[in-house]
Amino acid sequence: MNAPMISKSSFIRGMQCPKSLWLHLNLPDDRDEISDQQQQIFDTGHNIGFLAQQLFPGGIDASKGDHSKIFEAVSYTRELIANSQPVIYEAAFSDGETLCYMDILVKEKDGWAAYEVKASTGVRDYQILDVGFQFFAINRSGLPLKRVSLVHVNNQYVRRGVLDIRQLFTIELMNDRVMPLQEIIPGELLQLQQMLKAGAMPEISMGRQCTNPFPCDFQGFCSQS
Repeated sequence: MNAPMISKSSFIRGMQCPKSLWLHLNLPDDRDEISDQQQQIFDTGHNIGFLAQQLFPGGIDASKGDHSKIFEAVSYTRELIANSQPVIYEAAFSDGETLCYMDILVKEKDGWAAYEVKASTGVRDYQILDVGFQFFAINRSGLPLKRVSLVHVNNQYVRRGVLDIRQLFTIELMNDRVMPLQEIIPGELLQLQQMLKAGAMPEISMGRQCTNPFPCDFQGFCSQS
């Protein structure tokens, strides 16, 4: 059996709780219903991501608006890169074992730069791992990144009149924070792959990991099992 494919979201989920990842992949229908508050968070993130694209206008959406067709997006991303498309939105990458979308990919003077957009007002610890996995996966897929940055909302900006996109967002270079993770991620990735290949659901009791850093959507299942 080949090593299971691990996406960025699966990796982050598995790092929070391997059992949650196993349930996500094997018993998806047993997840909790999405609350109105959670849906609002998802919608806000989507809207912020769309606004951030205006920081780098003129890009092409490699996903073509359908994130479910990631392997088509991977192929299209390669085509866009080969054709020197300077700005790519939702660029998709896979090396056969990992896969991820990057919100914005830009060809700059000295090479390719990646920008991950978050609706937060600062850099959170879990976001460093998020961006670190993307940096790992993109480089592993064959595209060397010169830099990776996190784009977040500037909570000091006060709108007066027309929305100023440059003032709305803060861009923070993340290279120094994600580089130490490049030696850690392969081992963590291997552990998750081995867990999934073993087949059995991990025996993990409910605890702090059920809500930190995200509320797990299988708390209902685990509380009854």
